Amino acid sequence: MNSTRLMDRAPEPGTTGPVTNETKSVGPAQLESLRNLALLLLLIPFPGGDPKPREPVASPEPAPSIPKPRTTGGGPGNGPEVPAPGESAPGLDPALEDALRRDYQKRLPRLRPLFAEAGRRHGLDWRLLAAVGYQESKWNHRAVSAEGVRGLMMLTGTTARELKVRDRFDPGQSIAGGAAYLSRTLTALPAQIPDPDRVWYALAAYNLGPGHVEDARALVRAKGGDPDRWAELKRVLPLLAHPAWHRHTHHGRARGGVAVRYVNSVRRYYELLVWLTGAEENRETTLARADGT
Repeated sequence: MNSTRLMDRAPEPGTTGPVTNETKSVGPAQLESLRNLALLLLLIPFPGGDPKPREPVASPEPAPSIPKPRTTGGGPGNGPEVPAPGESAPGLDPALEDALRRDYQKRLPRLRPLFAEAGRRHGLDWRLLAAVGYQESKWNHRAVSAEGVRGLMMLTGTTARELKVRDRFDPGQSIAGGAAYLSRTLTALPAQIPDPDRVWYALAAYNLGPGHVEDARALVRAKGGDPDRWAELKRVLPLLAHPAWHRHTHHGRARGGVAVRYVNSVRRYYELLVWLTGAEENRETTLARADGT
């Protein structure tokens, strides 16, 4: 039985005569095609050859990079590009976004004027203050912790007395006290700490206390690093929980790792609040244009 061939056989070397059904002559056009095919095969990398260099992969940061809050002069501060209506904030945990969006609609409207007024008074972005309040209590003015701090901004009794806050459960007094304390902490930091690192230092001090932040700066300095950079400070803050390190500090043991997570959370909340207020402004602008105003 005859079988169908995938390729006809080439003539044997040294043979002459006409080509039969078993052989086939190769003309100039076919030779040119074979040459081109050979060149193409030479350009294709085969397994075992040098691999294509990979693009460097950046190490993930625990918190998204966010715009610098304005710390002088009041006003809304600088935010990222405002999103289109209905667009989601990039790089955020969906569960986090859903929870804050819900509270943004239900709890924030009555508190927003209080945050805005405190921000104007102390030259802080009101959304930064709101992010601190959300991290502290989820905007619950009746919140109480096991350590005895209480209220929307979770002030200690000592801090409340220093700031003349008589009722820590009163949202207006709590927000005003928290804003005053954060502003005072920012002012007290060494002048050479740049923005936005300065804001992250102040947030760590709000959670941990200024003395422990200064201890961490001393550890960075002892290790030969730059004590004025948050990227370096956040690496040593967790060491304050270990006796091998905190016994050499002025203020003793502290939960430095908790403070790092605190700062990261406030940064995420702040970024989402900037995003949400940007979307809100976008909607208002669109409606105004539709009304011809």
